[in-house]
Amino acid sequence: GAGAGAGAGAGEIVSGREAVMLVREPQNRYDRNAIAVHNVTGQQVGHVKAVLACTLAPLMDRGLARLEGLPPKHAPNSMYGLSLAVHV
Repeated sequence: GAGAGAGAGAGEIVSGREAVMLVREPQNRYDRNAIAVHNVTGQQVGHVKAVLACTLAPLMDRGLARLEGLPPKHAPNSMYGLSLAVHV
């Protein structure tokens, strides 16, 4: 897996080792490679960092990858980020 980071607020909405879904946002006006991070209830809790999204987005767009994330054990959560292990 590769490391990824979710954006602001993720630490307060994702608990423990709760799996998250990574969802493409090709219409995002700030980044055409944007990948949103959603918790198990479907609530958006952040975005994958742009430096990783630019590599992962084309794979998702071609149907070559469906990505899910799982916070690693002992990963520090904060209101500004969440460490994720991404499994392709």
